[in-house]
Amino acid sequence: DISATVMPQIIIYNLLGAEVVNTTIPSLDKGRHDIPLSSIFSPKMSSGIYVMDVILDNKIFTRKFTWIK
Repeated sequence: DISATVMPQIIIYNLLGAEVVNTTIPSLDKGRHDIPLSSIFSPKMSSGIYVMDVILDNKIFTRKFTWIK
């Protein structure tokens, strides 16, 4: 849920701490949004566990997830 219009930045790291994705999403309006990871990941990405930072204005949300091809 977003309370104001923002341009979120998404950074994804592998478990070794290497940055594998760094992208900015075009402006999102206030409300709830789903961003499919398949549109962000390269087809060459291997299955595994990753850590994702979603940066909205001055807030950083960090989540760990499993990517399965």
